[in-house]
Amino acid sequence: MARHVPLSALAWRPILNSAISAVEMALWDIAGQALGVPIYKLLGGAARKRVRLYKDVGGNTAEQLVESFQQARAEGYTAAKSGFITVDKELVRPAYATREAARSWKSSAEPSAKISISALTRTAF
Repeated sequence: MARHVPLSALAWRPILNSAISAVEMALWDIAGQALGVPIYKLLGGAARKRVRLYKDVGGNTAEQLVESFQQARAEGYTAAKSGFITVDKELVRPAYATREAARSWKSSAEPSAKISISALTRTAF
């Protein structure tokens, strides 16, 4: 005989999973402190020696986006991420602004500079 689980019981699942994760993180922290070693060593050691940082850039116009890319480069970032659309006076513009900004980034950066385009774009309507 099948039992029906009330929807309210299913709503607790993400909360329970978050609580279990919090307890697990606390236990790893306690173990690391008790042994006097960083947690990454308890988990098997470092996965990499260096991590490349990127700056999330954006703008509502192509000019602002280009400026954001150039500012990231001036701040020393070797990687930048942007969305694939911009919003210009309530008009959504596709990849053209991002493409223009990416070209300016590549032309002003060293050959190893990286650009990432995110499909998870925020729009401010």
